Amino acid sequence: MGSRRHRRPRGGTRFVLLIALTAVACSQSPGVPDRTVGAISTVIDGDSLSVVPDGDLREIRLDGINAPEAGECLADRARERLAELVGDSVSIEASGTDQFGRTLAWIHADGRLVNEVLVAEGLAIATSDGERSDQLVDAETAARSDARGLWHPQACGTAAEVEVTILFTRPDPPGPDSPDDEFVTIVNTSAVPADLSGFVLRDESSRNRLAIPDGTVVAAGASLDVWTGCDPPSGIGWCSTTPIWNNGGDSALLLSPSGNVVAHARYRRP
Repeated sequence: MGSRRHRRPRGGTRFVLLIALTAVACSQSPGVPDRTVGAISTVIDGDSLSVVPDGDLREIRLDGINAPEAGECLADRARERLAELVGDSVSIEASGTDQFGRTLAWIHADGRLVNEVLVAEGLAIATSDGERSDQLVDAETAARSDARGLWHPQACGTAAEVEVTILFTRPDPPGPDSPDDEFVTIVNTSAVPADLSGFVLRDESSRNRLAIPDGTVVAAGASLDVWTGCDPPSGIGWCSTTPIWNNGGDSALLLSPSGNVVAHARYRRP
C-alpha cells in the first residue's frame, strides 16, 4: 500500500485571540530551517490555527500529531490548551503542505515545541512516520505510561470494563493495495466475554472510524478480526473501499462508547 494520510477540514467553535498584523523573520538556528514569526488570528482546534506571517493570513496544520476531532472526547480541552501554549504569536517552522493546502508546520512558543507538548500532555496522538516521529512517539509513550489526558481510563467518563488488546495482524499485505486483504485483530484477554457493541475502532488519522455493530461479543480468550473490506472471511468488515492502514506505520485505537481509549497499538515499518 502507498503511504496514506486521511484528514478532513476541521470544524467546531473557533477560539479568537488577539490579532497583530506585524510579522518579522526569525533567525535561523544551526540545522533548523528558517522560521517565520506569525501573530495568532484564530485557534481552530487542537492541531490547527490561523496565523498572520508576512502580512498574509495562513492556516497552519501542526505536523506529526492528531488532536481529537470536534465532538470527540477532549477536543475542547485540546483546542483550549493550544490557545494557551501559543499566546499571541508563534515561531513557524514550515515542513510542507497537506492535501487541503494548509501549511504543515512545527510550532515553537516560549522555547517549546508545541506539537510535542500536546502529545506529552495526552491531548493529541503522534503519527507513526515522518520527521520527528521518534521524538513524538516517545512523548506519547510517556503520556500513556502516566495516564495523562486521553490515556486516562476515565478521561471521558466511567472506565470501560473490558480487557482487550489490538494486534496489527496484516496491516500491509503483499501485492497491490486492496482493502480486502488487510485486517487487525481485537483480542479479549480477560476471563469473561467482552461486549464491544458501540465501541469505535479508529486509525491515527482524522477520518477513519468504525462503529462496532451491536451484538458483537468476543468470548473470553477469543479474538475478533476486523477486515478493511466489506466481505470478510472472518470477524467483521469495515466496508472501506480503500485501504485504512498506512504502509509506513499507523496506530489503532479502540474507544469505548463514551470515548475512553481501552486499547492502543502502533505499527511501524522497521
